[in-house]
Amino acid sequence: MSLKEWQDICREMLNNKLTSNSLFHDDEEAKKHREQIYVPLALVERKKPEKREQDGLSPEQGTKLYEPQYEEKQRFTHNTFLKEILQQKQGKSQGQRISLIGEPGAGKTTLLQTIANWILEQELGLPVWVSLADLTQGGNLRSFEDYLLNSWLSAAVSFSGEKVWNNFTEQFERGRVWLLLDGVDEIATSGSQTLQNISRQLLGWVGKARVVLTCRLNVWQADVNHLSEFETFRLLDFDYPQQVEQFIDNWFNSPQPRFNPPQPPFERGEQEQEQDFVRGENSKGDRLKVELGKEEKVRVRDLVQNPLRLALLCQNWQLYEGSLPETKAELYGQFVEQFYRWKCVLFPMKESKRRELNLALGRLAKDDIDSSGSRFRLREDFIVERLGDIDDENSLFYLALQIGWLNNVGVAAESPTKKVYAFFHATFEEYFAALAIADWDFFLPRKHKNKPVKGRRYRIFEPQWKQVILLWLGREDVKEEEKEEFIKALTKFKDGCLYFLITIINIFTIIFIIIIKINPFKKFGEIPRPLIRIRGFYEYQAYFLAAAGIGEFSNCTQTNEVVEKIIDWHCNNRFNEIGVASRNVLLETPRKNTINGLVNLLESTVDDDTRGQAAESLGKIGTGNQKAIDALVDL
Repeated sequence: MSLKEWQDICREMLNNKLTSNSLFHDDEEAKKHREQIYVPLALVERKKPEKREQDGLSPEQGTKLYEPQYEEKQRFTHNTFLKEILQQKQGKSQGQRISLIGEPGAGKTTLLQTIANWILEQELGLPVWVSLADLTQGGNLRSFEDYLLNSWLSAAVSFSGEKVWNNFTEQFERGRVWLLLDGVDEIATSGSQTLQNISRQLLGWVGKARVVLTCRLNVWQADVNHLSEFETFRLLDFDYPQQVEQFIDNWFNSPQPRFNPPQPPFERGEQEQEQDFVRGENSKGDRLKVELGKEEKVRVRDLVQNPLRLALLCQNWQLYEGSLPETKAELYGQFVEQFYRWKCVLFPMKESKRRELNLALGRLAKDDIDSSGSRFRLREDFIVERLGDIDDENSLFYLALQIGWLNNVGVAAESPTKKVYAFFHATFEEYFAALAIADWDFFLPRKHKNKPVKGRRYRIFEPQWKQVILLWLGREDVKEEEKEEFIKALTKFKDGCLYFLITIINIFTIIFIIIIKINPFKKFGEIPRPLIRIRGFYEYQAYFLAAAGIGEFSNCTQTNEVVEKIIDWHCNNRFNEIGVASRNVLLETPRKNTINGLVNLLESTVDDDTRGQAAESLGKIGTGNQKAIDALVDL
């Protein structure tokens, strides 16, 4: 088979795959014209820094020189990334091994789709799309070689055999194939095991392909060293106001079809009636920008810098202008309500039935996230056990399919006769799961006291539950007293791992203090704190989760205390893992409180290193904030 024939096959396979994998899955035209609302994202290359601080480590910490550190090395626009990294093969891996990481809804899959189409347009090779969730069999990852030859190739070519197999593998050997691996985080294993599995697969003729993969940030950070040969690019949020407002303009400035639901913009028409429609939509988009620009909307501005959430906001605003949401849970809740309004003409449903369906979907989602199977891919028998038979028109399974909350996405890799379904977007599976959880005891046993409760899971330490926890904290129907208790339980969490070590250190500390007190030269030194307090690994993790959680719980009375502690760890532990982790979680805390905390630290400390660290963070977090600008100018 010729290269042109293989290109046509890849194009057809790509179209077949992507048309069944879109947030706006009911509108084919919207899929064809999604570039109308695509705003290129900046990407961050993370490398080991070439230079280290001269005075950063003491001789006793010498081994830390060999620990990997990462930094934002260079930012790329969308077109620059395509041209320099992928086409011109610049960088460490020469474009052979690329990872695209980001938060949920950052646009990872959309960017990978764009790359796939761009490869074909530029005639740079053969893009082969692999949804990794489809390759999970009973918690194990199916062999790439087996999948490519026996599933992908069989579906792509009507006739197969040794000759076709050899021709196909020859394309790999010649370096013509781009293996596009979507959703590393959707493989149902722990973070480090997931990356190990991927690494072991990229051998032999499969390893001759150029590889671009997508992964959620938390899974990639679990053990980045297992794919250290990959160059890592992080998808950033939209800049406000430039990119956010550009997205809004693109969304509202094109004629829309006159039926529900609201769709992404179509290409401009030339008829006069369409111009009137455009003017109306322009003003609607302008009103949204004005509402977002209000001073009191700083939280929602931060919220919608995520591409998925901004798209949902635009959809909501297009038909139902009104107040803006303050949390992720409120935003997704608005979309759920809109979804039912859209479907009510074809599928009228009583409020009681809607609540029943939501709770059933929540239990289904919760069980799926909790299971060891392929996350976000639900086998038909798994759903039938919980929602009833698919052929029963009175079952919740049948209703969920008709409405569109669940959609068939293919067959199980381990059993081609078994259908597989998915929520129409993974984020909404997490949202429904959050609705089904009545008590925070599900995440962290209430009876915990310094040691694990026998027979209970601690989901606060399982990365797949983080987004569910944040959504749970954003629910309006959960009492604030319950949320306060949960945050307090996280900040006061004790793992019992370091009590013995703390006791020994405290004894030596007390001895040191006694020596200092009888030292006639003590005025030349500062007496240390009477006791050294050390947190265990899990205690830090629990506190970091609390810090992220207060971003979704706006009325939390512990916000300032938590933010100040994170700032303290960040600014006073810059050369260890606590400082790095604190810096990352600082981006999830409430922006206003974080800016106030950093400004207060700048005004109250005289230590140059601390002030420098605080100023650097304030410059990143406080962009456009007058208080932050004034504090930096006064330095």
